[in-house]
Amino acid sequence: MKAKFTLFLAFLGLCAFSSSADQMFTYDGKDIPDNATVVIKDNVGVSMVYLPIRNTDASTVTVKVSKLETEGDIVPTMCIDGSCLDVTTTPPLSIPANGTYENFDIQHIATGSEARTSTTIFNLLRGLATVRTLTVEYHYDLNGENSVTVVDAGSVEGLTADSYGVRLSGNTLYVNNVKAGQRVNVYAITGQAVASYVVAADGNAQFTTDLSKGLYIVSVAENGAAKFAGKVIAE
Repeated sequence: MKAKFTLFLAFLGLCAFSSSADQMFTYDGKDIPDNATVVIKDNVGVSMVYLPIRNTDASTVTVKVSKLETEGDIVPTMCIDGSCLDVTTTPPLSIPANGTYENFDIQHIATGSEARTSTTIFNLLRGLATVRTLTVEYHYDLNGENSVTVVDAGSVEGLTADSYGVRLSGNTLYVNNVKAGQRVNVYAITGQAVASYVVAADGNAQFTTDLSKGLYIVSVAENGAAKFAGKVIAE
């Protein structure tokens, strides 16, 4: 009887592990480990990072903000299909069953010259049970860099995913850690597409541009799905 009970407990543990793995935040095509942190560094004041949610379970899951700490006027929002809501007032968002929800992204807006930070903790819930927790740290610094990095809470080294970065120097657009075949799209702040490039080889890429003065969004996409969006200023 004791052996049967032990086997039953093991079966329950296996079921719990399998079901939690069915719901994952992802970035750049990779699963984000539970309790990991996405570190966003922004030197412009407009940030948009796609974090597709995979839900291969037969039931709907929800995304809920459990904690928010923000300095100054930073406004974090979470968006589905381009519809964005302030995380301080957003009710839990439903993610449909059986598939990856590509169009989920986190956006931040900041203004002024003072460096500031915002931290938001997101939970994936199945019913009332939390199955995944993700921390998003946003660092705004006009003198800093522009990048996205995933830090695994269980890793001594810390970095566990590619760190993208974009910058514009003169007429040259630099994009870090891209892959051959990915497409780099440049959009005006109005949303109008102004340039598009295909990455020729893995690694860091650079492209010659002819951009008028202004703020531009640079998006890295693979097979039509956005992997990263950064900002550059043409002067």
